Amino acid sequence: MITRAWKSSDIGEVIGPPKTSMAKRNVTCSLEFSADLIEPMKDMRPGGGGGGAVVH
Repeated sequence: MITRAWKSSDIGEVIGPPKTSMAKRNVTCSLEFSADLIEPMKDMRPGGGGGGAVVH
């Protein structure tokens, strides 16, 4: 389930909770893509993590 959203703030783009409960949604992806996500997501908590400025 997607539980994070991009938002604009005075410090730039941040990732935080969605504005409404309807913004929470499931995303279907292939087994290969799911396998590719395991390593980058291993330290993430479901629905957790504080947002922060995204610098790119």
